[in-house]
Amino acid sequence: MFTSDEERAKAELSLNHQLQQPHILQALANIEEAKHPSVFVSGWRPALGWLCVFILCWTWIVRDLVIIGLMLVDKSEVVQQLPTADTSTVITLLLCLS
Repeated sequence: MFTSDEERAKAELSLNHQLQQPHILQALANIEEAKHPSVFVSGWRPALGWLCVFILCWTWIVRDLVIIGLMLVDKSEVVQQLPTADTSTVITLLLCLS
């Protein structure tokens, strides 16, 4: 309950400030995590990022070059056996890491 519009505005401002805090706290936790000497603590985020980059690179660049190479040497039957990746999931994961 509020007794005035000023109190309501202050409460809304306080609520907005509190809603923004988890993002700041998570960023601070990420910084401290990156400082950890163990690679299992500080290295999981970069490792996952590099894995996402590798999958996107394979899907958008390398796979097409391999297909062109296979077609040039007349191995078109191998093209269907090349792995594909669900890039929508990978992009979502990569954006969540940033």
